[in-house]
Amino acid sequence: MSQGITIKGKTPYDKSLPVLVDDQGRLVITVDGSTVLTIVPPKPTDAYELSNFDDATSTEYYGYEAADGSWYVKKIASTGAITFIKGASDYATGWTDRATHTYASYGATF
Repeated sequence: MSQGITIKGKTPYDKSLPVLVDDQGRLVITVDGSTVLTIVPPKPTDAYELSNFDDATSTEYYGYEAADGSWYVKKIASTGAITFIKGASDYATGWTDRATHTYASYGATF
């Protein structure tokens, strides 16, 4: 594991536990040298649920919506390239226009 920041915490048993933040942003808690818990930070897409999919052609589309009305569409091209488009509202129009959107990488989209 990479070097991280050590934060001291107290347990109900008054024992200090080292908490490391690794270079991927995960919190790693160890007890007596053994990892007992790893907490992975949420991804930007965790709040979304699958609403529609279209796999009728060689290009596949998957539409996702969040409770706040925001949305994104994931496009998987026949080459295997995966790209995204997102919007803040009006999922219905975003989904209807899925074939004409300009898509970008995950990092550029989120």
